[in-house]
Amino acid sequence: MKMPSERFLRLPEEKRELICQIAMDEFVHVPLEKVSINRIIQKAGISRGCFYTYFEDKRELLIWVLKTTRKQWVEKSIECLEDNHGNIWDSAEYLLRMTLEFCQNNNLVQLHQNLMMYPDFTMGSPDDEKKEQELLYGCVDLTDFREKTKPYFKMVMNQVMLLIIFAVATFYRKEQTEDEIVKEFKNQLTMLRYGACEVPEKK
Repeated sequence: MKMPSERFLRLPEEKRELICQIAMDEFVHVPLEKVSINRIIQKAGISRGCFYTYFEDKRELLIWVLKTTRKQWVEKSIECLEDNHGNIWDSAEYLLRMTLEFCQNNNLVQLHQNLMMYPDFTMGSPDDEKKEQELLYGCVDLTDFREKTKPYFKMVMNQVMLLIIFAVATFYRKEQTEDEIVKEFKNQLTMLRYGACEVPEKK
């Protein structure tokens, strides 16, 4: 899939971020076929002609928004891991709070519903996921892990992500306050880290 033009990529970062947020708002509120390029360009302060020098169409814009959002999340995750000396457990709470803050500004449930009718849209390819796993693996302190292998790390990371997804679902159901969600998440994280049961002694 063709990505944004070089002309778009040369725009100031602030302008690209503005276009991304405005487009995200539009994709959240209406399905793709009802997305209005006119609304996007008016809010972003660009002409229709400029838009079509940046993107081929709104499908290309949506793919860029999804990939950009995922890329930003991975970059924040790496930054957080580095700040916490590779401790994935200390980093997880920050990642959850960051995700909840994003959810407060963007209705991910509605976006997901709008995208379900377009199964070809994803936030990244298998190659993207593999590269991201490599980056995260290189930042994590594996000292206390039972296994230091990449498959084992991926399994642990997937479990952490499932807990974050569950917390986000709870947030949207408005069953608990944010502090209650974080507290429960930390308890679940402790269970994941140390296990739910005592390891039986070998006889």
